[in-house]
Amino acid sequence: MYSLTGYGTMVADSVRRRAYIAALERVIQPGCTVLEIGTGPGIFAILAARLGARKVYAIEPDDSIEVARQLVSAHGLDDKIELFQGWSTRFEPPQPVDVIFSDLRGILPLFRSHLPAVIDARERLLDPRGTLIPQRDRLWVTLVEAEEAYGAHVDGWSDHGLNLDLSIAREFTTNTWGRTWIGDPEQCLVEPWNWATLDYTTVVSLDARGHAEWRVRRNGRAHGLLLWFDTELVDGVGYSTAPGESRLVYRQQFLPLPQPVDLRAGDRVSLRLEAIHTGTDYVWRWQTEIEPADGPASSFDQSTFFSRPVSLASLRKRAGGYVPQLNDKGRVLDFVLRRMDGHTSLEVIARELYGAFPGRFEDWRQAFERVAEIAESCSD
Repeated sequence: MYSLTGYGTMVADSVRRRAYIAALERVIQPGCTVLEIGTGPGIFAILAARLGARKVYAIEPDDSIEVARQLVSAHGLDDKIELFQGWSTRFEPPQPVDVIFSDLRGILPLFRSHLPAVIDARERLLDPRGTLIPQRDRLWVTLVEAEEAYGAHVDGWSDHGLNLDLSIAREFTTNTWGRTWIGDPEQCLVEPWNWATLDYTTVVSLDARGHAEWRVRRNGRAHGLLLWFDTELVDGVGYSTAPGESRLVYRQQFLPLPQPVDLRAGDRVSLRLEAIHTGTDYVWRWQTEIEPADGPASSFDQSTFFSRPVSLASLRKRAGGYVPQLNDKGRVLDFVLRRMDGHTSLEVIARELYGAFPGRFEDWRQAFERVAEIAESCSD
């Protein structure tokens, strides 16, 4: 979820803002119905109503929707905009809508529940003659010189005069993607390659796979791969997060190589790239092969699957034959959930929890905070 400061940064992004407004102006007709997924403070929902929509359904799971409620009322649009706090997959409008728009991307469109939400909305909530915004995103990749971005991954695990080999930790960090901004196209050692396209009117898979084949165009040192996207909101309206374009709120994704590689013009580079949806986010894999014009080839196989150290105890708890038993944290959760019966207040539950787990909480007020946290996420 974004903070209000984060939402403000998105609203302030003039390239993004103007493109979405232009797209809404293109498709909204007087009397139509509109659905926004991820409305945040409701700015675009308000603009959609002002453009003539008869009804705007604005969906947001985060408490930022309370700001939207106040803004909607302040602009006298309570009769036109209906706000729904929750996930779009649980929303049921009276009838299919004419327009669905959203911006659920992170750095890239392959982000958390973006595709599941769009696919569900398209299939359940959109009139067959309706319009989706955006219509498609194209994903691009290139090989870059990016010493600063690379340093963010590895500098902490240099020797620093300690006379220690820290390469083990470095292996974890070079399997981690980073957020960066490279504005100069001259840092690109090869031409951009469109490795995947997401057509939201037809997409069904949550995963993306692609490849690239390049000849290096100039001598340089490769530090990693740079990924970005171009969007087509509606025909002729969109924007790009590519090097050389205006800097947008999304920035770009950087996938480091295990170590920098010196390249010469004419060297051959091939890449296989995968982003696999895991239910909560994506696991990335990038397999890079470099064939110099004169010399042995080198290949690297990296994945965010290897970006985190995992203890044997954690792996044991994920084994099919593992027989789980509640620990102290689990017993607290179980106690609270059993007392959430629709009749007992949080204060009563907190006082009972404090008495049932002596020494677990400093006082009943600390127990109340824990009960309130559980209630916020587990109750209607």
